Amino acid sequence: MIRKCVEADREKLMEYLYWDACINLFFIGDIHNFGFDSGFQHVFMDIEDEEIKAVYLIYRDNMCLQSYCGSYDKEFVRELIREYSVRDISGEQSLVEKYGFEEMGKCVYCHFASMKEPCGISGDGLVERLTIEDAENIAELSGQVFGRKPSRDGIRDNIEGGSGRYYGIKKDGKLVALAGSTAECEGLAMVVGVGTDENNRSRGYATKVVGRLSDDLLKEGKLPCLFYENPAAARIYKKIGYRDIGNWMMIRVKEERL
Repeated sequence: MIRKCVEADREKLMEYLYWDACINLFFIGDIHNFGFDSGFQHVFMDIEDEEIKAVYLIYRDNMCLQSYCGSYDKEFVRELIREYSVRDISGEQSLVEKYGFEEMGKCVYCHFASMKEPCGISGDGLVERLTIEDAENIAELSGQVFGRKPSRDGIRDNIEGGSGRYYGIKKDGKLVALAGSTAECEGLAMVVGVGTDENNRSRGYATKVVGRLSDDLLKEGKLPCLFYENPAAARIYKKIGYRDIGNWMMIRVKEERL
């Protein structure tokens, strides 16, 4: 039986998710920060004989999937995609591939990594922690780097709500390098949105912002995790101290499928 989760399900659900806390960081962090009653987040679970078989999380227009036993309901996921206009579907590669949704959009395959020891990178005084006043600049640089401009409201909510933060490097008042976190919660944080303006690359800026952010998270007792796709990113992250712990898959749903 698949049903929507409520606050009374928290303990059982968290026990299930913490079995592999790092790979389930989005679930854990988003439930910790936004619970079950927000207008933009919805959590569903497939439960049989009091045993959880699968969990589905909708956060704004993103959906995460998890099932240790490989259980899945393809039609239910299709219904969620339609109802919530899901643009990104993600989860462990071996699980997402079972749904056979590759025809719905672009498939992105990533490595999943975590960092357990500080790297000692301070950013040489160039790196600063960004504030709500920087939301537009964060959105602009993210749009340039990734081809999709995030919502300023989402950025502000991330900062104000304490679920994430942004660090950056500015030149002449312009933001040229960026790294952020999301799904921050007790013991965990996800590093996201790492990017550098195309005119300021190959200067070590990504190393500085990610190193500073990761060290600050570790100092607060939060294990930083991240995804990466390409060899250039791998070199940066592994130099800092990140080590692979799994494989991740994301499907970016085509507009005509929404």
